[in-house]
Amino acid sequence: MANTINCPVCGKLTDSRLDSCPHCGAYLKSRRQRHQAQATAQKKTCPRCASAVQPGDIICVACGTNLLTGQKIVDEAKLRQRRRTLPAGWLIGIAAAAALVLVIIGLWYYAATGDPRSRAKRLVAQGRPVEAQGVLEEYIARVPNDAPAILDLARLHWNAEDFAKAAQAFSKAASLDPSNVEAAEFAARAAARSGKSSPREMADLLLRTVALKPDDAALWYTLALARGAAGDLPGEIEALERVVALRATDDSAHWSLGVAHALNGNPVLASTEFLTVASGPRKAEALAGLGFVALLQGNADDAPRRLKEAVDAGPLESAGQAYVALGRMLLAQGAFTDAQVNLEEALAAQPDNRQARFLRGLCLQARGRNQEALPDFETLAGSPGEFAADAAIQAANIHLAANAPDKARRALDPLARGGGKTAAFFTAQGRIALATDDNEGAFQSFDTAVRADPTYASAYLERGLLHIRREAIGPGLADLDQYLKLVGDAGAGTRVEEVRGLADQLRQAASSGPGKTAAKEGGA
Repeated sequence: MANTINCPVCGKLTDSRLDSCPHCGAYLKSRRQRHQAQATAQKKTCPRCASAVQPGDIICVACGTNLLTGQKIVDEAKLRQRRRTLPAGWLIGIAAAAALVLVIIGLWYYAATGDPRSRAKRLVAQGRPVEAQGVLEEYIARVPNDAPAILDLARLHWNAEDFAKAAQAFSKAASLDPSNVEAAEFAARAAARSGKSSPREMADLLLRTVALKPDDAALWYTLALARGAAGDLPGEIEALERVVALRATDDSAHWSLGVAHALNGNPVLASTEFLTVASGPRKAEALAGLGFVALLQGNADDAPRRLKEAVDAGPLESAGQAYVALGRMLLAQGAFTDAQVNLEEALAAQPDNRQARFLRGLCLQARGRNQEALPDFETLAGSPGEFAADAAIQAANIHLAANAPDKARRALDPLARGGGKTAAFFTAQGRIALATDDNEGAFQSFDTAVRADPTYASAYLERGLLHIRREAIGPGLADLDQYLKLVGDAGAGTRVEEVRGLADQLRQAASSGPGKTAAKEGGA
């Protein structure tokens, strides 16, 4: 056997690893070998961590290795504790992931419940548009340049028919986003429907819109109307020409362009446009337009014929104004009866046409039918509006002609209180003073009228006649001459011929008796 030797003393077999023979007790190893074995036994170390171990130890106290087998024994309690206690890196990662989840949930909740636009849309869906407006208005007050939110608010105002606020919101949205066609277009539409925007503001809004939609004929037509209302005739014509270029068969566009050319003093171009549609659905309006052109050209014969053809052609919205224009022209020419006939037609088409009523009163007055003219003047004077002041003065003149100065004064009272003190007012006031024998008061009124408006012919006539009554022939003749100069041919059919004859007589008298005339002028 590999581990047995013969005892050197007794010769019997024994274990070579023993220090002495079990048979005879003799030492099997030398003294040096025995000392080394004892030192090794006393200084035994752990085979894994090299820590010193005591004889008889089974487990290394330093690393927990089994000294008999050389395997490391793990403390199960520590292992279980280690499994329950995760590393710090894992804890940080889990915390970050949880925070991310919370952020995502918060963002989703804000989008569903906190975003103002989403909240507003949800409120509208619930039938609560007023609350939706409040949500958006509060948000826009904090974030004033959020174009989508402003556009949402503009739509809410539009649906609520609050067009003034809608116009402001749409305009702001269009300013923030110049490419937004909807914002620009509805800004103009809302402004038009609100009735609070000036034509110039409307034109500016529409100009911005057509820049985005240059082929939209309807927008160009609306721009033309806005420019026309703002008094921009060249701009109106430019816009209408664009409409005609986009829609060559649009009779309304051709007719409107003809009217614009007529108002702009170009009857030739106007006639061209009217003739373009004279055989179409707008034949009546086209013929009326040709009648206007005839009036502009001073053709009093062709104008009535065209207008009569227009009326016979069918319903005509513009007939009233056409007849008014014709009546005004005939009145200026002294054709009072013909003028009245046309003005009657105008009132039949437009009973509320104040200009037609005033001009008809003048025709009746010029024909000596004052009592028939008085109701027209009193109707106009009794209601605010165009021609009210002029009608009150004409009513006062009729009362003076009927020798009723008190009624004439009452007719002027509203003007005296309301600040309507024009040259015509002072002239009528002077006539009332003459009717009550207040010559000095009359002279002061006529003199005030001349200073108020040096081009008002009637004031010179009345002051001149008063000068002559006071035998101041020179100043009186000068006033009569100024009256004739101001009236000119426009006074055909009035007192102008009578005044001219009086002035000629005075000149003849002055030339036949210069000394007497001079004396009278000096004593005036």
